[in-house]
Amino acid sequence: MATPTDPGSVAANATVSSTYLNNTRTYLLFNGTNRPRVSLTGSATSVPNNSATALAFTTEEWDTDAFHSTSVNTTRITIPSGLDGVYHVNGMVGFNAHVGTSGVMQLLIYKNGASSPFVQSTPIVAAVGMYLTVQGLLSLVATDYLELVVLHGFGASDTPDLSKFQATLWGW
Repeated sequence: MATPTDPGSVAANATVSSTYLNNTRTYLLFNGTNRPRVSLTGSATSVPNNSATALAFTTEEWDTDAFHSTSVNTTRITIPSGLDGVYHVNGMVGFNAHVGTSGVMQLLIYKNGASSPFVQSTPIVAAVGMYLTVQGLLSLVATDYLELVVLHGFGASDTPDLSKFQATLWGW
């Protein structure tokens, strides 16, 4: 079984198993065909209390087709020309122990600046780490863009735990 850094470099019909962000994840590569994909990790983004905030991504683990820029619109994954299709989108974020005691934390996938049907919510529990994952299938066309948005009611601004902060998009 191959284990490359960039899943785009495997041979046909290969299955790749990789470790990212201290968690083991298994990626199946669509029977090894060259499908567009991007995986990003973020930078320290302060998220204000009760304010939906798109998370900035500054590191590309891999980006097969220039979906993302680390210098312009860093919160966005944009579908390039000629790559219309159905995409599996996955995002995750975590916060270390915090001071909030009530309310909810939400992780959302935004499409073209508006909330999509994909949202994950959990009640806030005081003094424990909070981690959410959201995913879904979206039909996307060139120039559509996606953002990973977090909203919390911790009572004060907080910054995500960078070891639990990632977005991944796979073309179908």
